[in-house]
Amino acid sequence: QHPDGAIRILDDPTFSIVSNWHHFVIREMCRMDSFFEDPEWISKSLRFKTTPRDVSQAINKLLQANMLIRDEHGRLKVADGRIHTGSDTASEAIKRYHEQMLENAKQGVRAISMDEREFTSSVLVVRKENLPRAREAIKEFKNKFAELFEETGGEAVYALQIQLYPVTKTNP
Repeated sequence: QHPDGAIRILDDPTFSIVSNWHHFVIREMCRMDSFFEDPEWISKSLRFKTTPRDVSQAINKLLQANMLIRDEHGRLKVADGRIHTGSDTASEAIKRYHEQMLENAKQGVRAISMDEREFTSSVLVVRKENLPRAREAIKEFKNKFAELFEETGGEAVYALQIQLYPVTKTNP
């Protein structure tokens, strides 16, 4: 469970509005003690290229989608807890989002020091009928990981990515 409570399920039209990777990072940055609502500062705080204009547009879209709100002092605040998409159907927006996150991970392998990241991989034989259980185990891990480590006031926003995909053909 997110430290702020509820989990919000995003429908495809809403996700499409905020499907660029930096939208979700900026949203989470609002929970950091050091957060400063300045597009230039936010842009410089992001590891991967994002312009101040991109940041301003992202904040506006997040406000329009009610994923960010303003508190009584006008400061940005996360409106809901963790975000999930409503289905296992991969819309074009979801595909683009994951491609962007994978590209960031690819760059991060070389650009981020090992003491700030963990990249790991396993190659294993899996029976097709066990894939639903494997997918469920990954979802459970992701939720448990978030319960253990997600907190308001941290110093940095991290992305956790888990990939499971076949690397061989079933019938070559």
